[in-house]
Amino acid sequence: MNALLTSAADAAFETAPLFDCLAAAEEARAANQVERALALWALLRRRFPDEPEGYAAAGEYLRDAMRLDEAEAILAEGRRRCPAHEPIAVLEAWIPHYRGDAAEAERRWSAARAAFPDCFDAYYGGGAMLTTLGRFDEADALYRDAFARFPMSSQLLGDFAAVAQARGDLPEAARRWSALHTLFPDDLDGTVREARALLEQGAYAQAEALVDDLTQRHPDHWQSRLTQADLAQNQGLWAQALERWEAIIGQFPGRPEGYVGAATALRALGRAADAERVIGEGLERFPGHLELERQRALDPALSAPPEPAPPVMVASPVEPAPRVETADERRELVLRFESLGDTAEFGLVQRRCGVDRAGLLRWASTPPDRLVLAFNNNLEGIGEPQFTEIAVERDEYATRDRRYGMVSRTFTPVTALPPAQFTPLHLKRLRHLRRQLLEDLAAGEKIFVYHRQQGVSEPEARALFAAIRSYGGNGGLLCVTHEDGRYPGGTVREIDSGLMMGTIERFATVDLPVEAWLTLCREAAALW
Repeated sequence: MNALLTSAADAAFETAPLFDCLAAAEEARAANQVERALALWALLRRRFPDEPEGYAAAGEYLRDAMRLDEAEAILAEGRRRCPAHEPIAVLEAWIPHYRGDAAEAERRWSAARAAFPDCFDAYYGGGAMLTTLGRFDEADALYRDAFARFPMSSQLLGDFAAVAQARGDLPEAARRWSALHTLFPDDLDGTVREARALLEQGAYAQAEALVDDLTQRHPDHWQSRLTQADLAQNQGLWAQALERWEAIIGQFPGRPEGYVGAATALRALGRAADAERVIGEGLERFPGHLELERQRALDPALSAPPEPAPPVMVASPVEPAPRVETADERRELVLRFESLGDTAEFGLVQRRCGVDRAGLLRWASTPPDRLVLAFNNNLEGIGEPQFTEIAVERDEYATRDRRYGMVSRTFTPVTALPPAQFTPLHLKRLRHLRRQLLEDLAAGEKIFVYHRQQGVSEPEARALFAAIRSYGGNGGLLCVTHEDGRYPGGTVREIDSGLMMGTIERFATVDLPVEAWLTLCREAAALW
């Protein structure tokens, strides 16, 4: 007997009926006695090897706990012994779905549909994976087949609309969203998804009208209120965003998003002290909350008088750049730059200055040689499931690109979305950000920033600059390293037209050296 099943009562399970063993395992799971529940399910599989329940229950728990290798081994044995059991086939298909392996997940969903043609999950999961793989015509055909079997599924209709959205066929997407509204006028999640899709397109007025109507009809629906606040924030309407975040705090005190959003808006408005107060209130209510802790770690001195600038030595003759004093001027300055990594530091500086534009590499860590390889390959493969690993680090999702070694934070807690929903959405987001970066490279209207604690050599900087300029634009490149005996912090020197090397006294993502970064930005902008 398993070491966790040693009492006299446990010994009875060696002869107890199947139902009693199942009930005991469920009781253990409900009591959060995880290993005991797993031991009881293992006993079930040993005593009743041809009964599917011991495989399905253990596989489902292990899947939800992201112990995917263990889940897969148990479910594979269950499928071998119980090939006609639909839940095992479904659970087995969810495993690669959770891993982000869209090709294998789609193969398993296809097999599940062949074996169980009326299985809802096989269409729901299969359609999502075909969309993720960019096989839009097949996804459309699959959903149309599903509608004949499940004609009143708002979930499938929403995903059908998302196919057109992913394809870039916005009129067709609008038609499909309209059909969802007509058939399911009170489907709140579907309406929010449409508003989010419009927000992604930049169709702010349409999204605003949609959520305004929704909040009037359902004033207590927190997701529509959250979308309203995000709409204002994405447009840089910080005063309006703050008003909406504060309303969320008042109406939904059990949601931490209100505190995070309000603090972000207050920082953008230059009210750092108020931001710190809001963060403190949030942490009193939600101690240890990841994003609130990160916000607390930010430098609260946005609205304080700037520190004396470190000495600046510029190799080429330029007039000293004027100090940027106001929040609006700081925002306009940092908008001219785009972070290429290698840490989140410059992205945090931009956020501190009120710029929260999404960027493919803003939160990424990539060695310089791999970044050059990625640019030389047109960033091919980024956002494709076969090249993207989804992991969990410190209770939030993170990604790693297998080809280029890019490791990136997502700032999405695992509690926000299950992996099955997060993975296709984030892969789609990565592909969108890849297109956005390629457009920025071709336009050549920004100075790209690459900073690395280990240093960037001049040959590495020249290789990266050549890769950036290969897109035909005239974008600049500022590589930032630690100060040294030759170039103290605050120095920006031009080593080629458009290629600059800068030094900083220290790197940090907690006590951010905002003023030092702004000095580098001013000098680089003056040289470019």
